[in-house]
Amino acid sequence: LAKRAMEHWSNKTCLKFIPRIHENAYIEIKNDRECQATVGYIGIPRQQVGLGNNKDRHCSFAEVVHEFGHVIGFFHEQARRDRDDYVKIIQKNIRGRDEKFIDSRGEAYDYDSIMHYGKFDGGNGGDTILPIQDNVKLIDKIRHRKGLSAGDIRQTNLMYKC
Repeated sequence: LAKRAMEHWSNKTCLKFIPRIHENAYIEIKNDRECQATVGYIGIPRQQVGLGNNKDRHCSFAEVVHEFGHVIGFFHEQARRDRDDYVKIIQKNIRGRDEKFIDSRGEAYDYDSIMHYGKFDGGNGGDTILPIQDNVKLIDKIRHRKGLSAGDIRQTNLMYKC
């Protein structure tokens, strides 16, 4: 799945993932309890991506693409400064932490972004995020997405100036 996810990013954007030969900074794919990755290069040689490949949890293709979005520097779409114009966050149903606000590079809010949580992601079973507009329908979980949105592709190419 990791190779397919990297190929997806490479085929849709200007980014290319290459096999490590002697590079000091690299991405390490590891089995983990969850699907997770740190956001962007943080100055340590090895950036780990956890793929939840254990008896209790397996990441979907969309979740792995999402984690590689973190690797290349993307935060969650619903962490944008203007998010309250588009979605309502149901704090009481969220496990864990608050999100920092992020730079959207002038792009329109993207409900279809691979970096946008579904309405049940990160929660305790109830809705965690709901669209403000009645005509917008969020997916239930990130794992149900098919891949990068047109907005993801534009933002990647803007961020990397290519």
